[in-house]
Amino acid sequence: MKPLNIPALRELIELYESTTLEEITEVWKKHGIITPEHIIGISCADRCKLCCSLVEFFPKKKKKDWRTLCKHCVHTHSGLKRPEGARNGAPCTFHETYANVASAINPETAKQSFSKRAAYLRTLLKKVNAL
Repeated sequence: MKPLNIPALRELIELYESTTLEEITEVWKKHGIITPEHIIGISCADRCKLCCSLVEFFPKKKKKDWRTLCKHCVHTHSGLKRPEGARNGAPCTFHETYANVASAINPETAKQSFSKRAAYLRTLLKKVNAL
């Protein structure tokens, strides 16, 4: 069975790739820091585009019930798991490209992080399409 959020993954890749340095800089100036959730929608299941796309398949589930949602996500289907000893958090939040986007120190590093995250997500897309 393929993950249910492949279309959302494609959209997310496009969003990461199409976000310009100017857009990132505008957010930076407005908030004084790069806040990827304002541009991409990461940081919690309530804003994650991949999580939100799964909720439509499970209308009685809450977005915060990531254990149910993760079973149907491209991240889990590609083999990504929480590190041993990690008790909380969706597996996707432990990948280095996720942390790099969230901890960018200026617009330029944010843009580089967006590009690396998009490349990583493309590898996931290839893996799940091969299933």
